[in-house]
Amino acid sequence: SFLAEELLSNGRYVSGVIARANGGRAKKRVTFPARAVVLASGGVGHLFAVTTNPSKARGGGCGMAADGKQGVTDAWGRYRGLGNLSVCDGSLFPTSIGANPQLSVYGLAARNASRLAEELTKQPAPALA
Repeated sequence: SFLAEELLSNGRYVSGVIARANGGRAKKRVTFPARAVVLASGGVGHLFAVTTNPSKARGGGCGMAADGKQGVTDAWGRYRGLGNLSVCDGSLFPTSIGANPQLSVYGLAARNASRLAEELTKQPAPALA
């Protein structure tokens, strides 16, 4: 497994990720060029090896909102600052949802990932079971 340490960007789009193998324990860093990047865990300005949203999460690391002044991502998890960066984890919730968010996070991630797959491939995403 790889631990993402840094996003590469031209200021408008993400062009790749710099990571370390073995969950971040390897000394050598590897660059992965990318057309799009999905953060499955983390927050604004940071990438984490494990989720920042445990069962009693406060949420809001990359909060989604219709208005850019209220959240850094839109309702589909697309980061407003870079055209091809998407977030698909519990940090999208603008605040705590008051219960264990596990199923809500899974549902949101599946929904957003399906839409992203359709956008990237120009093909219908497989049906969610």
